[in-house]
Amino acid sequence: MLAVKARLILAGIFLVFHSLAANAQQAGLKVLISADMEGVADVTNWKIDSQPASRDYVQMRRLMTNEVNAAVTAAFDAGATEVTVADSHGDFANLDPEALDPRCNLVRGWPRPLGMMQGLTTDTAAIVCASRIPVR
Repeated sequence: MLAVKARLILAGIFLVFHSLAANAQQAGLKVLISADMEGVADVTNWKIDSQPASRDYVQMRRLMTNEVNAAVTAAFDAGATEVTVADSHGDFANLDPEALDPRCNLVRGWPRPLGMMQGLTTDTAAIVCASRIPVR
């Protein structure tokens, strides 16, 4: 499942990058990845899987970090020169910083004036919303 998501993310990033103006490509491609836990492969129940005190939270946190790493790799493979990841689930402190791809910049915790889009700048070339499928 992770490999399929990584391929889809890579295809989406590739299409975005190739639709950008040539001068933006010359200046470098900055990507913002906003990552939420709902929608991560295997997160099926909000109360059981994605809350810090829940039974499966530690495992889901690891899966979320793995999926974000796949998106970071896809972004760099598609030509990104800089990738910022905004941890956008709950208290904004769920990704494991030690397991996260060291090439990316991590934005986590509060306060965050831009919320889930913290890290967005005027020179951001693409935004990837990772794991945003609602869970019931």
